[in-house]
Amino acid sequence: MKDAMSYGNNDNLTGTSTKQMQERHRYRVAAWWTAGRAGIAKADSAPNVIHFSAPPEFRGLKAMWTPEDLLLSAVASCFTATFYAIAGKAKFEYTDLEVQAEGVVSKGDRGYTVSEIMVHPTLMIAREHDREQALDLLQKAKTLCLVSRALTTPQKFEMLVKVGKVSLDRGPLTASVQSPRLAIQPYPSPCAESCTVTARANVEVRPICPEDESMMVQFHETLSDRTVYFRYFHSVSLKSRVAHERLARICFADQVRESVLVAVSEDHKTGQRQILGVGRLNKLPDTNQGEVAILVSDRHQRQGLGTKLLHRLIQIAKDLKLNRVNSEMLRENHAMQILVKKLGFSLRLFEDPASVRAFLDL
Repeated sequence: MKDAMSYGNNDNLTGTSTKQMQERHRYRVAAWWTAGRAGIAKADSAPNVIHFSAPPEFRGLKAMWTPEDLLLSAVASCFTATFYAIAGKAKFEYTDLEVQAEGVVSKGDRGYTVSEIMVHPTLMIAREHDREQALDLLQKAKTLCLVSRALTTPQKFEMLVKVGKVSLDRGPLTASVQSPRLAIQPYPSPCAESCTVTARANVEVRPICPEDESMMVQFHETLSDRTVYFRYFHSVSLKSRVAHERLARICFADQVRESVLVAVSEDHKTGQRQILGVGRLNKLPDTNQGEVAILVSDRHQRQGLGTKLLHRLIQIAKDLKLNRVNSEMLRENHAMQILVKKLGFSLRLFEDPASVRAFLDL
């Protein structure tokens, strides 16, 4: 574990002088509100994103991480990492450590607050005569856990030491129980396919992946102001469109809630692969419907690429058992209206005279 031994007091835990260790470590997490009542958070230190929402009690979505969950996971994971460092320094052997954290949110004079946190570490050891040392190390972990020390919320610790072997049926933390849903769900392999469009062969339509970020930057550099305006309904600067935080959200798409496809081809002159178009299907919260959008590079418009992307997104929507897909477009975007009509969409006018809504029942 990187820097695990630096938790707490470096001199006491590692025997390494502070002059040999960095005295400051900086960490960064970014969070964005994506759509509806859901958002994502990403840390510089991890490739995965975490999808979160407010708790259902506060009109959030069910079955998602909440800020409260993330707070408690920080407490539990920090305690676990701190104990690991302390036990390693002490050469103390243990067979398992499970740390549960519970929090109480209460309403007070200044609004809602986390009023109490209960931490329940359960340590499994092999020998009874190690119990006293085990309790001592648990107390040290409580004292040195940097996340706990950073919180002003009252915390109650209930330490439990058990002697014996790890049970394989002790609950949701064992391998025999169905594992939790991954933060990012992979695309099924059949999603990638090759196709041929007018004036260009060997175009691959496949799910986007994190490694596509640099190609996405180049793709946005090919878009005209008019194409950007038609896609986003207003002008968006290139700097904003290619910002790392924004592209990370797109390239780390969660397949449970969104499907992002890219049309990729090899440039005949340079031999470099490039993105020609992007298609997106977002599952709308609390419905069985999806929202689709297409963006094609100016040089490759009117060659059938948009049709191919939209057709593939419709098929994905059917695979996801959605009953309708929708698309919103500007009234003056005649090319997109023709495209959706060709694939069977119906058009409806908004009260807003600038927009048109298209929908397809599946």
